[in-house]
Amino acid sequence: MKKLILICMTYVLFLPTSYSGVGLNAGLGVPFVSQFGLNVTMGPKWTLNLMQNTLDLSIGDAKTKLTMPELSVNWHPFAGSFFIGLGVGQEKLEVTASDAFGNNASAEATATTTIAKLGWMWGKADGGVWFGMDLAFISPSGGEVEIDVNGLSTTSQEYQDLVDSGEKFAETAYMNITFARLGYLF
Repeated sequence: MKKLILICMTYVLFLPTSYSGVGLNAGLGVPFVSQFGLNVTMGPKWTLNLMQNTLDLSIGDAKTKLTMPELSVNWHPFAGSFFIGLGVGQEKLEVTASDAFGNNASAEATATTTIAKLGWMWGKADGGVWFGMDLAFISPSGGEVEIDVNGLSTTSQEYQDLVDSGEKFAETAYMNITFARLGYLF
């Protein structure tokens, strides 16, 4: 990931552009309800994005949090609003629960992700305010699972079921739909 960031930043420094800009954006989607990020526009055909995506749910004593920082590059083939993007990320699912007797359980699944996107950024070429939406295919790999359950033996079938479920999540591809993204390019 560090090499990819270094390559992208070197590319930005030496890319001859007719215009460029740096901006911020916020989006709303499913499953990542809140999405915030930084955009670097590199001419009419390229955009570099550094994003933080989050889903945070809490019901009673149970909490679920899915986060994914991502670095992606968008190519605007027609030098307009439409783009095709590729990126990498690190998804992390954290689940915690407790019962009335004070027993606590937590599980954490992490995986490196490959991201493919298709979308629009209306107003990008003009600078200032822009609006967008996109569809992302997220493919995790190399998942790791960590489980902490009080009073449950690591050799029990219930514990193994939890591990198997966490590993399955950390390897299951899914889609993210961003219904609305609002940004500003300086």
